Amino acid sequence: MQRKKIVLVALALILCVGIVSAAVLEYYGRIITTVNVKQSVLVDGHDYTYIIQDIIPVDVPGGETFCFKHTLTNLASVPATVNFETIYSAVDLNGEWMNPDGVTATYYEPLGYTYNIEIPIYGSEYPLVVTVKDGDCSVTWTFDFPVEKWIGDGNLNVGLIIALDGDGNGPAFQIHNNDGATKDYPDGTWLYSPWGPTITDGWFGWHSGDTNTPVTELDWVEASGNRKGQGTDGILTITISKHILCEDFHWAASPTVGSGFYAPVYDVTMQIPPAFAWNTPIVNMGTPNYVYAPLLGAVTSMTIPSGETIDFYICYSFDIAIESGTYTITTTVKPA
Repeated sequence: MQRKKIVLVALALILCVGIVSAAVLEYYGRIITTVNVKQSVLVDGHDYTYIIQDIIPVDVPGGETFCFKHTLTNLASVPATVNFETIYSAVDLNGEWMNPDGVTATYYEPLGYTYNIEIPIYGSEYPLVVTVKDGDCSVTWTFDFPVEKWIGDGNLNVGLIIALDGDGNGPAFQIHNNDGATKDYPDGTWLYSPWGPTITDGWFGWHSGDTNTPVTELDWVEASGNRKGQGTDGILTITISKHILCEDFHWAASPTVGSGFYAPVYDVTMQIPPAFAWNTPIVNMGTPNYVYAPLLGAVTSMTIPSGETIDFYICYSFDIAIESGTYTITTTVKPA
């Protein structure tokens, strides 16, 4: 009888344990989410599936540099850093693989170059206002003469000198509105005049020669404004493409108020900078006789703030002694 009670008690305990075990939950709840994730950093507004091409003219000679603007957009809520990776390949004129030496891709960020100055004009209480602005693909010089404050119909002349090879070298060219020195074009015609080709050759246009080209025949420079001041706003502008100026350069200017005004005193020349001289226009930054203009800073990586779009440039440079062939340069923008 006692043994039977023990068996019954054991069976009851087993049943109790079984009931308790069945009441334990495997989990309290389940959460499921489905999301379509898109690429956070876009190049020129595109994701990685789109191939972006920089188009360089066919059969370019060695020694040239070509720069192209691109953008990086960060869609994420945190900053994103990218690195630039470059791969070079080349084939010769027979289609055989060859060493791709002689071509370089360099990456730059824009530095936002600006320049502003008010220059007193002798005989006038109103200054000449000169501004330089760095645009997306070009740089613009504005010379604002206060003609609305003057009496008479005088001449407004501007010569803008550009030097590309740095300290100790001569200028490359000048852009000017013909002051009558060359009779091949009407006075006031905007002209391009080269220097050189060597440092001792001097100007080939305007002052000492007749190698002048109207700006309207060139696709990399624009100029506007009238030489005669009466009835105009007195604003003369010159815009030069960045593919000519590259990452940095030097410039000088020679704005002039010519005869024809009763006020101010005519033939007032205001050199920028004052140390610039036409007869010795070699760049000398110890003086300095030019204004230094840094447009781009070389980079190997860039950080894009959250929700912003920033610009960068790729410049392709070809050695003067580069071998003829077809060169392919591939840039990959990679997560840092």
